[in-house]
Amino acid sequence: MLFLLIAVYGTTRVTDDIIFWRLFPAFCFCFLGDFFLARKLEAKAEKNFVYGLASFLAAHCLFLIAFSFLEPSTFFVFLLPVLGVFLTMILMNLKKMVVGKFKKPVLVYAYFVTALFVKCGQLYLLENDRLFNKLVFLGGTLFLVSDMIILFLYFYQTKYKVVRFLNLFTYYSATYFLALAIWVC
Repeated sequence: MLFLLIAVYGTTRVTDDIIFWRLFPAFCFCFLGDFFLARKLEAKAEKNFVYGLASFLAAHCLFLIAFSFLEPSTFFVFLLPVLGVFLTMILMNLKKMVVGKFKKPVLVYAYFVTALFVKCGQLYLLENDRLFNKLVFLGGTLFLVSDMIILFLYFYQTKYKVVRFLNLFTYYSATYFLALAIWVC
């Protein structure tokens, strides 16, 4: 929830709050995703995972749309995510990785989180001296890393405590940097 407060406070520091209004719905879906993935009720754990995945998918799409208002997306923003899908397919075939019926939703999600990463990279490459673009690229990169880690957190048979910490650290860092970007736009 801290990322929501940082984003909201950021509007008091800028003269043009249009970027805030474009990003805020994405942050709300991140918060909703947090809510669902944090629910540990075993009877509804699977349903909460699906709702969480859908919430984060919506968040990534909304971030992608918001950043596309700043700079139109190139062909690569939609082509390069196919590599993210292939990487996810490779990871899903690891010996102890059991994705089961979530294979298709995970692959769709992999496409969009990679598209967000590529879009953030596009912004950075076009104006890498702009602090806003640096923060957005850092946030997009950490989102991608967080979601690669979450694959191991939820679907890898051997559980390591450090994986949960790394997931939460990279995810909240990603949302922090994206919210902080509002302050400097």
